[in-house]
Amino acid sequence: MPSPTKFPLSIEGTYHTPKGDYVAFDNPDAFNEFDVTFLPKEKKQQEGQLVDDCTMNPNG
Repeated sequence: MPSPTKFPLSIEGTYHTPKGDYVAFDNPDAFNEFDVTFLPKEKKQQEGQLVDDCTMNPNG
């Protein structure tokens, strides 16, 4: 009985990073102007959220 799926054993090609993925490197001044428009990030712990820091002991 023939195999139901026939996939190629190898896939070859060249990966190219999509244009725009590295905007901060291509135009750093414009990126910094854009980035300052956002409020500073705050790390919040919500009730029931899993502990993110392995040094914290939730039991004591």
